Amino acid sequence: MKVEIDQSGKIEDTNRDTVIAFANGRRRAVLITSKTKRRLQEVYRQIGQPRVFVINTFCAGLALLLKKELKSGDVVLIDEEYSGYEQLIEALLRKMLGEKHDPNISFMQVGKSSPAHILAVSVYRGALKADRLLTFEELYKESIKTENGRPVLKYHLPFG
Repeated sequence: MKVEIDQSGKIEDTNRDTVIAFANGRRRAVLITSKTKRRLQEVYRQIGQPRVFVINTFCAGLALLLKKELKSGDVVLIDEEYSGYEQLIEALLRKMLGEKHDPNISFMQVGKSSPAHILAVSVYRGALKADRLLTFEELYKESIKTENGRPVLKYHLPFG
């Protein structure tokens, strides 16, 4: 399977919702509300890691979008939303997806005519409904763990 992925509404724009979508014949979109993003951003500030909030949250959203859809060897083409962070995004996404899923990940410019872009924008603008609303708890669990009663990053990767 080959899927293109696009995002509408950047993670760092915490006053707006974010939609992450894929399309390739099948299609799926997840929504992260602005309220959820602000709550997550506050957790990252509390643990002293505010710089990784955007990339970790983007990867957690991607992982939750793809986990039930991917098989080993599938091709995932991610829109270049965060130039310069492709290697970090790929490494973090692979850790979040786990060994069961081993996709071939590439980054490219997803054009406005891409089905993934059309779906993401349609959900973002309210013309279509997201397949799933990602909760604070789901995103938190995907990227943060608790050690000695305190939240810490689940995956330690060098940041950009």
